[in-house]
Amino acid sequence: MTAATQVSPSLPPSLPIHPLIQTLRYVAKPLPLLDECAQRFGDIFTLQLLGTGNWVILSSPKDLKAMFTAEPKVAHAGEANSSIFGVLSGDSTVLTMDEDSHLRRRRLLLPSFHGERMQVYFDEMREVTMRAVNSWAIGQRFPMQRETQRITLQVILKAVFGIDRDAKNERLIRLLTDFANVGVASPLLLAPPLQRDLGRYSPWGRVMRLRRETDQAIYAEIARRRSESPDESRHDILSLLLQVKDEDGQPLTDRAVRDEVVTMLMAGHETTGTALAWAFER
Repeated sequence: MTAATQVSPSLPPSLPIHPLIQTLRYVAKPLPLLDECAQRFGDIFTLQLLGTGNWVILSSPKDLKAMFTAEPKVAHAGEANSSIFGVLSGDSTVLTMDEDSHLRRRRLLLPSFHGERMQVYFDEMREVTMRAVNSWAIGQRFPMQRETQRITLQVILKAVFGIDRDAKNERLIRLLTDFANVGVASPLLLAPPLQRDLGRYSPWGRVMRLRRETDQAIYAEIARRRSESPDESRHDILSLLLQVKDEDGQPLTDRAVRDEVVTMLMAGHETTGTALAWAFER
């Protein structure tokens, strides 16, 4: 057995194990696999994952800068994101768009994240965080990641969806919480060949049922807010997206609004919570 497998002349080396084994290892425990590859190959290597193709992993600041500053026509992040997250996020979101469509959508979204509106979000983040910190028992050990993810989810519920924990929002909150903790966290997202809906008790069947129920609740909330007069006092992102108009004066479709808020839920919950927990650990 050779020390490495050359995937193709144009790609960095990969571990000399079958793509199926790499996929199963990545789904089960990604960090040990990435550490092993980094120790063997350095800052750049390839993972061969079934269903999503070859992944080139970069870790040096120079390479990362080159990737993030690459021309939009060269690096299609939206296409890559869609191949993994599109089944949950949908394809009408800035996350899965490239080139001109990505730029147009970004221009529509940016006003929601400027000036006084950001201060409102900061205040809500501080309020949620302080409430959580004050609930921690002095001298009692607990998993930090669990708490930071709970904080980020509460921030998203408030800042993105504009909902508080009360009886009228109980079902929507439960569905969004389950979607964030079960659907988005499903290891099957990284293994499309295993995404088979075999009924309500199958792993992917549960994820798909959860997505359908969450979508129904989100669309019902969108319809409710569209039927009401615009409330200028609302600063949550969902309400702001319902007021957005494109260059032709047309509002975002319900599907686009749904896809954008779900993207924010996916991108802002587990990843942010994990990063905060890592900062504490360090």
